[in-house]
Amino acid sequence: MWSIVRVYTLPNKSLIDYFKTIPVIQRMYHVTDLEGICDHERKHVFADVPTPYTYMRHGLPKDGLLALEPDVETGFFGRTNKISHREPVTHDFGAIKELPADLCLNTSHYNLFYYLKQINEQTQVPVMYYQSATSGGSPDNEVAIVFDGDLFVYQYDSESQKPVQVIKNHNIEIQTSVLQKGLEHLGLSLPTHYFVLHTSTFDWHRYDIFSRWLY
Repeated sequence: MWSIVRVYTLPNKSLIDYFKTIPVIQRMYHVTDLEGICDHERKHVFADVPTPYTYMRHGLPKDGLLALEPDVETGFFGRTNKISHREPVTHDFGAIKELPADLCLNTSHYNLFYYLKQINEQTQVPVMYYQSATSGGSPDNEVAIVFDGDLFVYQYDSESQKPVQVIKNHNIEIQTSVLQKGLEHLGLSLPTHYFVLHTSTFDWHRYDIFSRWLY
């Protein structure tokens, strides 16, 4: 079983300062390089000589990525059997509350999206929310919500078993994975769905720039 909930954006100082003030952001990392990979990844994917896995290697945007751990309840794999009550941060979520019902979002998502939409409008820097869970094989759940001047919704459609973009409640098949499509908004093109930041051995501690638990 594997699951992840994360926000990705670009390392703009205004965003960093802003996110430090938002209670729903628990931790923040500025990933400036891929030195946090383990020896296995270094040997097979990022080796100096070609290997059968070289086609999977990827880079980062010029100034790296800002990765954030938000306080969002998803209920993945029974970790939260019952979503706890959350007070909405506003009485008017606007377009956010109109997101497709089959995404199974809750107030913890809406509260986070309210802040992400706000900072994107203020800075014009794209911000991506990503969540995924799998018990092996195809995703049980995969969603990317991107604030990039407009609201972009990508998800893995469990019925068709294909990645789609949701446009006016219609699922339009996309040619890459949900993760790939979302990260394109940040200027990061992955050759496959493989993303080294989602490997269990990636050394996040070396990129830690903020933890709410320490402040």
